[in-house]
Order: sequence, then C-alpha cells, then structure tokens
Amino acid sequence: MAFLVNIEYRERLIQVKGKQYANIMSIRVRVTKNEFEEPVKNQFPTIKNDTESHGIGMQIIRGIVDKYDGTIQFYDKKTELTVLVNLQV
Repeated sequence: MAFLVNIEYRERLIQVKGKQYANIMSIRVRVTKNEFEEPVKNQFPTIKNDTESHGIGMQIIRGIVDKYDGTIQFYDKKTELTVLVNLQV
C-alpha cells in the first residue's frame, strides 16, 4: 500500500507520503514553514495567535506513535520541516 497527497494553500505546501514495508507503515509529512520557526527540544510551538485551537498536532502524532510502538524523526531545513513516522502494523 502506498499513497501521496499534496496540498497547496496560500503559498504553503503540505505533502503526506506513505508506504507499507512488511509490518512497518512509514509516513513522511513535509511542510513549508517560516524560516524563523524553530523547534525547541523537538517541540514545535504554534506561532498562531489562537493557541487554544492550534499547536496540538505534534501531541496527536506522538500519541499515535506511542500507541503503535513506532518511531518519529524530525528534520528542520529552515523553510521546510519533514516528520518521518514509522509504525508497527
């Protein structure tokens, strides 16, 4: 099984790509970002004004990774963030 989704909105890109290898589901999420947004200890706080409605995405991803005995890696390239998640299936 494999999939690829590209979403472009207001000059921003969100790309989600996934593929299953044996009993591992590998998911890569790539998003463009402001070069001044930097992670703090692998946390990515929201820069949006409405912090109650935004900034919980990484918490949700970490919960899924924990539930499925997976791994998560972050790659910050100044104007692009890539998150690689591997889950046991």
